[in-house]
Amino acid sequence: MPTDPNQNQTPIDPVTVGKLRPLDTTDPHPPTPSPSTGEGGKSDPTYWAIPPALKRKMTEVARGFRKTPTRSEAILWQALRRKQLDGRRFRRQQPLGSFVVDFFCGAERLIIEVDGPIHATQAEYDRHRQELLEALDLRVLRLPADLVERNLPEALTQIRAAFGSPPAARPAPPTPLPQGEREAEPIAHSSPAPPTPLPQGEWGAEPIACISPSPFLGEGAGG
Repeated sequence: MPTDPNQNQTPIDPVTVGKLRPLDTTDPHPPTPSPSTGEGGKSDPTYWAIPPALKRKMTEVARGFRKTPTRSEAILWQALRRKQLDGRRFRRQQPLGSFVVDFFCGAERLIIEVDGPIHATQAEYDRHRQELLEALDLRVLRLPADLVERNLPEALTQIRAAFGSPPAARPAPPTPLPQGEREAEPIAHSSPAPPTPLPQGEWGAEPIACISPSPFLGEGAGG
């Protein structure tokens, strides 16, 4: 009876894949970035195309991280949630391919990572992971957990500095008229000039009576 080739394989631990170990860039078939507009035309953030089973697993892992945030992550989330920071919408513990990032703003394509003490021992991994994320045209801002806990306003200032310039406001276009109609031009109303008043005591000239011509000589007279 043939043996199952997958029977002795170690199950993929999404926490190990997403948090502790970078992707193997020597793989002849590396993860392919999805379109920048998201899968299926949706507004989902850009991420690597990964097997559906791993994608579901990473979603479960992200839900677990949201239930047990670190102290610094909980503090920062209270300042970012519900578009409190300059109207930007952030997601916390957002899966991006086989990674889970701490905070993500899709409109700014900005990732925020809150680094605790453990990151001092994995600087090389963090650098490699950040390069992979930046390959998707994403930007990464790293904030020390101590900064978030001791000086939250300064942490928010650094996040604002990473935002792009807001688009210039455009004037609203005029409402188009129904087809075939033209805008009516204003009609000029010319008022007649008032009559010039006469000096006191004078009357206006009376109309001249038409005088009939006198009869020719010999008309109306005898002889």
